[in-house]
Amino acid sequence: KRREEEMSKGNQGAFHGPAFGMSADVAKRQQEKQDPVMERQALEWIEAVVGRKVGNFRDGLQDGSVLCELANKITPGSIKPNKGKMPFMKMENIGHFLDFIDKYGVKKSDTFMTVDLYEAKNIGQVVLAIHAFAKLVQSKGQ
Repeated sequence: KRREEEMSKGNQGAFHGPAFGMSADVAKRQQEKQDPVMERQALEWIEAVVGRKVGNFRDGLQDGSVLCELANKITPGSIKPNKGKMPFMKMENIGHFLDFIDKYGVKKSDTFMTVDLYEAKNIGQVVLAIHAFAKLVQSKGQ
């Protein structure tokens, strides 16, 4: 019935149903990791580095272009962002940023997966990754 309601509202995405057991525990932990203060701080740092307002955290970063811009402010010419509107191009931008921060020295355990941002699966982990990156950038005096 819920799937039918979702479809009638025009939402064609996958419906995974309610989370139970271990899935519910994971979902709860991810939600707990989402700290609005840390999210605001991460967004303010990004905006300070790129020199402009980005909007809200998830929507402003979802296509990966701002992340590519951020990387290019830290290391000019490091990423050539995709300008296309296709989902795979947006996800490639996020992937390019993840490769960049990996090479820059952010620990794998401090990063996120593309779907964490693009599909908003774990925005809290994205926030933690931005904080880890910012801390590393500042420790290198940039």
